[in-house]
Amino acid sequence: MTPKTRPYAAALVCCLAQACGTEIGNPKKPKDDPKNVFLVADASVVNDLIASQTDEVLATTAEDLKALTGLKLNTDEQRPGSDGGTPHLPGSGAVPPAAPTSTSSCTPDASGGLAVAVTVIGNETRAEDRGGYLSNFVAYRDEMANVTWKQPGTQLVCNADGTDKKIDWTSAEGLTIDASVHQKRSTAITRQGPRGTFTRQSDYELIGQRHSVFAMDPAHAPADGILLKKTVTSVVDKTIVTTQKRTNLPVTIFSHIEVRADAPVIVAIVREPDGSTWRSKTITGGTVVNTQAEGSRVESTYSDLMFTADAGCAPVSGSVIGAIYGTEAAPLSTFKISFDDGEGTITYQDGSTAPYVADYCGTDDAPKP
Repeated sequence: MTPKTRPYAAALVCCLAQACGTEIGNPKKPKDDPKNVFLVADASVVNDLIASQTDEVLATTAEDLKALTGLKLNTDEQRPGSDGGTPHLPGSGAVPPAAPTSTSSCTPDASGGLAVAVTVIGNETRAEDRGGYLSNFVAYRDEMANVTWKQPGTQLVCNADGTDKKIDWTSAEGLTIDASVHQKRSTAITRQGPRGTFTRQSDYELIGQRHSVFAMDPAHAPADGILLKKTVTSVVDKTIVTTQKRTNLPVTIFSHIEVRADAPVIVAIVREPDGSTWRSKTITGGTVVNTQAEGSRVESTYSDLMFTADAGCAPVSGSVIGAIYGTEAAPLSTFKISFDDGEGTITYQDGSTAPYVADYCGTDDAPKP
């Protein structure tokens, strides 16, 4: 699920909270009534509810510039079939693959800190063939991020090519990150198949600020590594204007996603002894609140949710406890997602369970400085 579609998942929260033709609660079997499409007990719906917050949660764990800002820099490999489809050859009616232009610069300031600026602008295109269906994806992206790094009493330095920070993670006590991000994307997806052509358009905007503070924790560090604790707060507003598949009418979806100061996300980061690469990142605590325009919300509390460099962007252990609220004080429904050896299980309010397939990605994808 991409950042462009994740806010659409948040609309399910509105629908659930307002009981707009759906069933509230945790039935073990969906009813055959077509109005009961989105059920809390459906694993894919819970996936969507969590996915609507995933980008923000993963951004709190990141120090890598791409993951920290959520901007896909075109230093990444361009993959026309990035979602698993087969790219079309020239002459097939597919759009040629293209990537927007991205720039990154790092500038020391007079106080000893660093100002890192990132811009991404232009068209991103790709084509995929899935079982006889040709999909053309075209998006115009206009995105920017400004990231300020500071550490009291320390003159921070940029990397050799002047595009990013260069941090000594063995002595990062008091290091702070302040990131502001503004993303605007206009997307059109055209799908051609035996039954005709389907086109869907959407406009997406994200405006957000994130604040992080680091502390060294030598008392609890492993014998063969160093341990940092990062405390993160953030406020992000997401707006998407899309079209309903059945009616083709425009729909505006707004989400206010916040990690508040009274329940910040705490991330424990284990790095190699020289600080060069990270080994594991564990969200030991924190609550993310996703509020919709009319006041309904999802609150997710994270407990020892661990990611490892070897496993990539799927949790290997830990849990997420979620509550879905309408406009009343009491939750309409609750659930818990537990991870063990990389396998996720949802436990519903009534005690029933189902497999959970994690849709997490956005951590620093490989061990990086």
